[in-house]
Amino acid sequence: MECYSFTKPGRLHLKNGEKNQDQLFGIRSRDRIAVCLSDGCSTASHGLAAAQQIVTLTARMFYEQFYDLLLDDPDTVRRKICAVLQPALRAFAKQQGVEPEALAATLIVFAADDTGRYLCAHLGDGCILMQPSGAEAAAFSTISAPSCGIAPHSTYLTMNTNMMQHLKVYRSLRPVRGKFLLLTDGADDLLRSKLPKDRLLCPFSGPELECYLDEQHPLDDYSAAIVTIS
Repeated sequence: MECYSFTKPGRLHLKNGEKNQDQLFGIRSRDRIAVCLSDGCSTASHGLAAAQQIVTLTARMFYEQFYDLLLDDPDTVRRKICAVLQPALRAFAKQQGVEPEALAATLIVFAADDTGRYLCAHLGDGCILMQPSGAEAAAFSTISAPSCGIAPHSTYLTMNTNMMQHLKVYRSLRPVRGKFLLLTDGADDLLRSKLPKDRLLCPFSGPELECYLDEQHPLDDYSAAIVTIS
């Protein structure tokens, strides 16, 4: 198993002297891997802090509990994620003297073992894509697409939505070989072509994805993690 990842601030935050709101954290050993991305809501006062908490707590949970979570039904996985994240974020909000809603962020997490069995969860925008072994260089299939909220140009965020209703969970107990790509919306908006819809605008490769995105000078923060199971 291999993992290539990056997270970078977009032009808007660089211009304003602000920090990257995207966060990324992963854990890898000989037999399994877990990686998590989160995009802190820029309009929430503590979106970045929420993203920092989310990636660490969720990646550790998916890594340490992977074999149990893999066999759980989706609702049980949702309950376990909520049981870890929501008390931690509420406690942090209390410590900071803010409302829990100030800790708003997306969640994209992926874990797999060396046989190719995987489990992932997704809340909000961004996406999870997959390219099976032997596919064309830019081809992909979608595991999880961005979720749109009730209002235009909105999405579902931690502490601002019913996570049991909107947190999507996917798994495969059958070993799968290929590449798995996690993208925050800043990267997703620039990588997937409109037509055909199942093609990236560059090869499904970590260094080439990073180089392509850098050349686009994205306005928004952009992050990606690509896990290869061969």
